[in-house]
Amino acid sequence: MGVCRKKNIGAIMNIFNSSNSSVWSGKDFELKDNGGLVLRKKAFIKHNVGSLSGRNNLKIIGKKRTGPGDFVFNILSSGGLVLFSKKISFKKRSYSEISVNFDINGEYDGCSIIIEKDQKSFGTIEVSKISISNISGKPLDSSSKDSKVVMKNCLRQNIKKKMSYFNDISKRKVAFIIPDSI
Repeated sequence: MGVCRKKNIGAIMNIFNSSNSSVWSGKDFELKDNGGLVLRKKAFIKHNVGSLSGRNNLKIIGKKRTGPGDFVFNILSSGGLVLFSKKISFKKRSYSEISVNFDINGEYDGCSIIIEKDQKSFGTIEVSKISISNISGKPLDSSSKDSKVVMKNCLRQNIKKKMSYFNDISKRKVAFIIPDSI
């Protein structure tokens, strides 16, 4: 599933790297030739990453093009449970790297990455690379207080509402209106 490499902190396993062939689904985004993403106002994109557990590291390389450069990065389990959520902001118009460590209690299969821009946000951002690496190979003890992620129910309901967009896409109808004369 991933590639292991040794560092002074132990074995690191690459779980996800957006520079490899990745399939994104969603709305209001553009996929660039080099694998980068351009997110516009109200963007919502999803990618399946597989199983996650233990202590992980998230690295995002990107820049703001216009506007404030804010977006939300979420990781959801297959059951819709929010495992990780972080509001990320690019401050510069040149490329910068943001690195965040996060913990996941237990082991979850079928996890998904969801990146979204708020309804009220404006402007565009460009993300050139996203990578998730597992720092510790073992799941964390669920009783440790500092590693628990507590999310509000409204965030979970908001994401479920947006996920229904993908489920209902086959039921939508499109009408074309062609005038007889101009």
